[in-house]
Amino acid sequence: MISKKDYSKELQVNASPNVIFKAITYEIDKWWTIHSNIANKLNSKLTVRFGETTIKELLVTKLEKDKSLIWKVTKAYIDIEELTIKDEWVETEIKWEITPAKQGSYIHFIHLGLTPEFQCYDACEGGWNFF
Repeated sequence: MISKKDYSKELQVNASPNVIFKAITYEIDKWWTIHSNIANKLNSKLTVRFGETTIKELLVTKLEKDKSLIWKVTKAYIDIEELTIKDEWVETEIKWEITPAKQGSYIHFIHLGLTPEFQCYDACEGGWNFF
């Protein structure tokens, strides 16, 4: 269930749904981190790393070509010194909805479960806003 507190962002991008879908599934190393694999099949595991110690593992639980994806976070370790809870992302879900627009497409992005109550929220919100 989506909460008003869950991190979300909507962007209009000058690209087709197919180009966006490809970027989210095959080209993660071009927009999120170079230390990643691809997430192009249902039930496949996506692993992303930031440096030597920050890691996230995600399971692709929904994959509707050129339309939507959901990644469920199964493992996370966010190596930020001031955090006492470094695995807050576990059991959260990252949801992508792609819809065509007159020019390009809309991306509706929701990180379900990432709320201001999380210790990492400010850092994670800044990260998502950047990426």
